[in-house]
Amino acid sequence: MGKTRILLVDDHAVFRQSLKGVLESLARCYTEVVGEAEDGETALVMARELRPEVVIMDIGLPGMDGIEATRVLKREKAQARVVILTVRDEQAYREAAREAGAVAYVTKEKVVPDLLGVVRGLVGQEAP
Repeated sequence: MGKTRILLVDDHAVFRQSLKGVLESLARCYTEVVGEAEDGETALVMARELRPEVVIMDIGLPGMDGIEATRVLKREKAQARVVILTVRDEQAYREAAREAGAVAYVTKEKVVPDLLGVVRGLVGQEAP
Protein backbone atom coordinates (compact mmCIF):
# COMPACT_ATOMS: atom_id res chain seq x y z
CA MET A 1 0.00 0.00 0.00
CA GLY A 2 1.38 3.42 -0.98
CA LYS A 3 1.67 6.47 1.17
CA THR A 4 -1.31 8.78 1.61
CA ARG A 5 -0.70 11.90 -0.48
CA ILE A 6 -1.35 15.16 1.40
CA LEU A 7 -1.78 18.75 0.21
CA LEU A 8 -1.20 21.40 2.90
CA VAL A 9 -3.13 24.68 2.57
CA ASP A 10 -2.39 27.57 4.93
CA ASP A 11 -1.50 31.19 4.28
CA HIS A 12 1.32 31.17 6.85
CA ALA A 13 4.45 29.64 5.32
CA VAL A 14 6.09 29.04 8.70
CA PHE A 15 3.06 27.11 9.93
CA ARG A 16 2.94 25.03 6.71
CA GLN A 17 6.62 24.18 7.04
CA SER A 18 6.17 23.27 10.71
CA LEU A 19 3.21 21.04 9.92
CA LYS A 20 5.11 19.43 7.06
CA GLY A 21 7.98 18.76 9.47
CA VAL A 22 5.63 17.16 11.98
CA LEU A 23 4.09 14.93 9.33
CA GLU A 24 7.49 13.97 7.94
CA SER A 25 8.90 13.15 11.37
CA LEU A 26 5.90 11.42 12.96
CA ALA A 27 3.97 9.99 10.01
CA ARG A 28 6.47 9.58 7.16
CA CYS A 29 5.96 5.85 6.93
CA TYR A 30 2.36 6.33 5.78
CA THR A 31 2.08 9.90 4.47
CA GLU A 32 3.75 12.10 1.86
CA VAL A 33 3.27 15.86 1.57
CA VAL A 34 2.96 16.35 -2.20
CA GLY A 35 2.26 20.08 -2.25
CA GLU A 36 1.64 23.30 -0.37
CA ALA A 37 -0.70 26.19 -1.17
CA GLU A 38 -1.22 29.57 0.47
CA ASP A 39 -4.75 30.36 -0.73
CA GLY A 40 -7.95 28.65 -1.83
CA GLU A 41 -7.53 29.24 -5.56
CA THR A 42 -4.02 27.77 -5.59
CA ALA A 43 -5.25 24.86 -3.49
CA LEU A 44 -7.88 24.02 -6.11
CA VAL A 45 -5.34 24.13 -8.95
CA MET A 46 -2.90 21.97 -7.01
CA ALA A 47 -5.58 19.49 -5.96
CA ARG A 48 -6.59 19.03 -9.61
CA GLU A 49 -2.98 18.52 -10.68
CA LEU A 50 -1.60 16.51 -7.76
CA ARG A 51 -4.70 14.47 -6.87
CA PRO A 52 -3.97 14.15 -3.14
CA GLU A 53 -5.98 11.76 -1.01
CA VAL A 54 -6.10 14.28 1.86
CA VAL A 55 -6.17 18.09 1.85
CA ILE A 56 -5.40 19.77 5.17
CA MET A 57 -7.04 23.17 4.77
CA ASP A 58 -7.07 26.31 6.90
CA ILE A 59 -10.33 28.29 6.97
CA GLY A 60 -8.84 31.80 7.03
CA LEU A 61 -7.25 32.05 3.60
CA PRO A 62 -6.87 35.16 1.45
CA GLY A 63 -9.29 35.35 -1.46
CA MET A 64 -11.32 32.14 -1.44
CA ASP A 65 -11.53 30.84 2.12
CA GLY A 66 -11.07 27.20 3.12
CA ILE A 67 -14.80 26.51 3.46
CA GLU A 68 -15.51 27.68 -0.09
CA ALA A 69 -12.46 25.85 -1.47
CA THR A 70 -13.73 22.67 0.22
CA ARG A 71 -17.18 23.21 -1.27
CA VAL A 72 -15.68 23.61 -4.77
CA LEU A 73 -13.52 20.48 -4.39
CA LYS A 74 -16.54 18.44 -3.38
CA ARG A 75 -18.69 19.91 -6.16
CA GLU A 76 -16.00 18.90 -8.65
CA LYS A 77 -16.17 15.36 -7.25
CA ALA A 78 -12.55 15.47 -6.15
CA GLN A 79 -11.54 12.29 -4.38
CA ALA A 80 -9.57 14.18 -1.73
CA ARG A 81 -10.88 14.14 1.80
CA VAL A 82 -10.62 17.58 3.37
CA VAL A 83 -9.54 18.10 6.96
CA ILE A 84 -10.17 21.63 8.17
CA LEU A 85 -7.37 22.92 10.40
CA THR A 86 -8.03 26.27 12.05
CA VAL A 87 -7.72 28.46 15.13
CA ARG A 88 -11.50 28.96 15.09
CA ASP A 89 -13.32 26.66 17.46
CA GLU A 90 -16.87 27.93 17.01
CA GLN A 91 -19.77 25.61 16.27
CA ALA A 92 -20.89 27.68 13.25
CA TYR A 93 -17.55 27.07 11.53
CA ARG A 94 -17.67 23.36 12.36
CA GLU A 95 -21.12 23.10 10.80
CA ALA A 96 -20.11 25.11 7.72
CA ALA A 97 -17.07 22.85 7.23
CA ARG A 98 -19.19 19.70 7.54
CA GLU A 99 -21.81 21.05 5.14
CA ALA A 100 -19.07 21.94 2.64
CA GLY A 101 -17.86 18.34 2.72
CA ALA A 102 -14.95 18.28 5.19
CA VAL A 103 -14.43 14.93 6.90
CA ALA A 104 -12.80 16.39 10.02
CA TYR A 105 -12.28 19.65 11.89
CA VAL A 106 -9.13 20.13 13.97
CA THR A 107 -8.08 23.20 15.93
CA LYS A 108 -4.48 24.35 15.62
CA GLU A 109 -3.96 24.27 19.37
CA LYS A 110 -4.38 20.47 19.25
CA VAL A 111 -2.70 19.98 15.91
CA VAL A 112 -0.22 17.25 16.77
CA PRO A 113 -2.36 14.74 18.67
CA ASP A 114 -5.68 15.39 16.92
CA LEU A 115 -4.43 15.85 13.35
CA LEU A 116 -2.17 12.81 13.47
CA GLY A 117 -5.10 10.77 14.78
CA VAL A 118 -7.33 11.98 11.94
CA VAL A 119 -4.67 11.28 9.31
CA ARG A 120 -4.07 7.80 10.72
CA GLY A 121 -7.82 7.18 10.54
CA LEU A 122 -7.97 8.28 6.90
CA VAL A 123 -5.04 6.18 5.74
CA GLY A 124 -6.33 3.19 3.86
CA GLN A 125 -9.93 4.38 3.68
CA GLU A 126 -11.60 4.45 0.32
CA ALA A 127 -12.35 7.95 -0.91
CA PRO A 128 -16.10 8.68 -1.10
